[in-house]
Amino acid sequence: MGYIMRKKRLPVTETLYAVYLIATVLSLVIAYMDLEHPLFFKFVLGYIFFTFFLLLYTPIVTIINLKLFEWQEIRRSIVRFVIYFVVLSFINYGFNYLFKRESIDVLKIISVNIGLSFGITFFDYLFLNLKSKN
Repeated sequence: MGYIMRKKRLPVTETLYAVYLIATVLSLVIAYMDLEHPLFFKFVLGYIFFTFFLLLYTPIVTIINLKLFEWQEIRRSIVRFVIYFVVLSFINYGFNYLFKRESIDVLKIISVNIGLSFGITFFDYLFLNLKSKN
């Protein structure tokens, strides 16, 4: 079953991320200016829930879009993910060893590098809008 890429990306995903970017800026302004109003509190609380929603939405959409590709391309992406993860982990661990020897947090290094590697490798799959050739 073949798929061709359309020029148009997923408007829902792009809209969600545009709204998230605007909400992030507004939340940072509210936090740094220390604004205390019930409406601002509700906005920041909604922003936190929206963040958790996007944390669930992103991998699900990526996995759904990955299912539409051939195994060779998926395998190539997984290999790239592993390479990015290993390289970034060594770099991060090396810098931590050089600058903060007494407090190297391996769990933090691994979690940050998994997220960064996932984002670098599978970012394109998140916004794809595929159309069947049939």
